[in-house]
Amino acid sequence: MNSDKMTPSAPAPEPATTEPVTTEPPEPSATEPPTTAAAGPGRRWKRPRPRRQWQADLSVLLVVAAAVVVLSIGVPYVVTAALLGVLISAACYGLFAMGTNVLVGWSGLITFGQAAFFGAGGYCVALMHTTAISPPLKLLIAGAITAAAGLVLAVGLARFLHITFAMLTLVAGQLIYLVAFQTNLVGGENGIAPVLRGSVAGISIETDVNFWPYAVIVLAVISVCYWRFYRSMFVLRLMASRDDELRAQSLGLSVVALRGVAGAVAGGVAGIGGGLYAQYAGAINPTLLYFDMSGIAIFMCLLGGARYLWGPLVGGLIYAVGVGDFLSNTNQPDVYIGIAFMLLIIVLPGGLLSLKSRLGNASWPARARARKGTT
Repeated sequence: MNSDKMTPSAPAPEPATTEPVTTEPPEPSATEPPTTAAAGPGRRWKRPRPRRQWQADLSVLLVVAAAVVVLSIGVPYVVTAALLGVLISAACYGLFAMGTNVLVGWSGLITFGQAAFFGAGGYCVALMHTTAISPPLKLLIAGAITAAAGLVLAVGLARFLHITFAMLTLVAGQLIYLVAFQTNLVGGENGIAPVLRGSVAGISIETDVNFWPYAVIVLAVISVCYWRFYRSMFVLRLMASRDDELRAQSLGLSVVALRGVAGAVAGGVAGIGGGLYAQYAGAINPTLLYFDMSGIAIFMCLLGGARYLWGPLVGGLIYAVGVGDFLSNTNQPDVYIGIAFMLLIIVLPGGLLSLKSRLGNASWPARARARKGTT
């Protein structure tokens, strides 16, 4: 039976409104270059240029070369003959302190045997002074011999630390001193004299005026190599072993190998400094092997700042000028050196190069109060 009244039908479902989903482009991976869209509208992606380290190194070399030319030509005309000799000694002491700081500052190993390498380098050059070998090559040979000796000593004593390491290096250094003192082959207690300077590129360096550019060039070459070595990953690993030996070993670092190479570098640089000193002084004797020279090397490192790259060089310059010029007329210069050392440790334990950072930290509260007052 049909009915005129129809049942209302269910309302039709409204179409679902779908919001547009914005999909962000995937981030480029480290191995794949980003697309043009990721680089930005209107921009074309370019591969970043690698940092050219050689350009920075070249600029440093140019600056060093310019400094060598200026110092070599200008210094002999503005200083006296006595002060020129003091500056040459400062170059030798600076190399001695730089080699010592590889162990003292970078490795955290206090050594009282570093004078053995300084004196051994001088003896090596003195024993070759009658040969036809050029003076720079004599320094290289002396540095190689003392570097090998430093490697053997550092590897043998690598497992000792602190006062034990210091005492063992003291004993080793004093043994070398006694051998040189009692051996007639190296002159015994009188040493070897004279030690002829020779000539470089046909130019005699027998006079201090001609020897000064030679000393400056040697110091500049070693300083550039020293600076480049300081920036290497090896020194970072060496400092890591200094700060925490157990953690460095847990990371797979060989502390023995690190300290062995550090000992070789320390012995080689100190040996070159000793050889340069023998060429300048014209003689060598066992007093350069005595342990008090090692104490002087540590004093020079602490004077400039053992944790700073050029702290030992600054300390060597100040020590040579202070002892060779200002304290040369005093009866007991060691007394004044001891007083200066005590004051330095009390007032500036970080060395003279730490003075700038200490002054900056001291003025920080005043700058902070001034900034707070203006806001």
